[in-house]
Amino acid sequence: MFAQTIALFRFQLLGVVNRRLLVLMLVVSALGLLVSQFVAGLALVEGERISNAALAEFMRYALSIVLVALLAVQLTQDYENGQFERVLAMPIRRVQYLLSLFALQALLSGLLGLGAGLLLGLNAPAWQALYWGLSLWLELLLLGQFVALSALTLEKLAAVLLLTLALYLLARGAPVIELILDRSARFYEEEAGFRWAREAFSWIRLFLPGADAFARNDLLMGEPLKPLGVLGRQAVQVFIYSLFLEAVILADFYRKEFGRS
Repeated sequence: MFAQTIALFRFQLLGVVNRRLLVLMLVVSALGLLVSQFVAGLALVEGERISNAALAEFMRYALSIVLVALLAVQLTQDYENGQFERVLAMPIRRVQYLLSLFALQALLSGLLGLGAGLLLGLNAPAWQALYWGLSLWLELLLLGQFVALSALTLEKLAAVLLLTLALYLLARGAPVIELILDRSARFYEEEAGFRWAREAFSWIRLFLPGADAFARNDLLMGEPLKPLGVLGRQAVQVFIYSLFLEAVILADFYRKEFGRS
């Protein structure tokens, strides 16, 4: 079983970790340095901290797009080329394919997080670069599972990209949306549409990862937070949410197999 899982992992790895990934990383890194230098030139005070935070945020979203694009292309091509059908026909457990896919997501997320951490380490203290690299790895690992779930459900590249990025941005912006709804309650509480929207969002919020599941760049601005504590809470949230996502993905695997028979 272990040898088959490793073989699947190595096969999937060839389509993602290649020269294209290196080129994308170099382009994103160059753009990130340009953005950070531009922001540093605009800042009147704390220019170094602000530029580091801007670089971290730019790398977060740019590498998120890179990860979503690479995984979405790989998984949707598996459907279009009949690769997924051949995998289902092989004498392997569906859990093995899931494990190999998770290993691919973990490795790709780790490479992207490592690149972001090394780039940030050019100007930021080593502990901040280490925190950001590890925290971004966890965030991208969670995002990669969103991609897998979307690809298994929709199977079309454009739809997978749109759904994954929409879910990611909604999860990232959920605390802000919640704050806006709370602050607006006293003005629109009597309107049925506002009450419906608030109730609907509260239900949607239950299925989204919390704010602790994402990297926090306020540590780069000197906030008095303990990096290990923040990283530990993030790891717990990502672990719990990953279990939920992997269970849904595995169930979808078996649904597709039953649909074939």
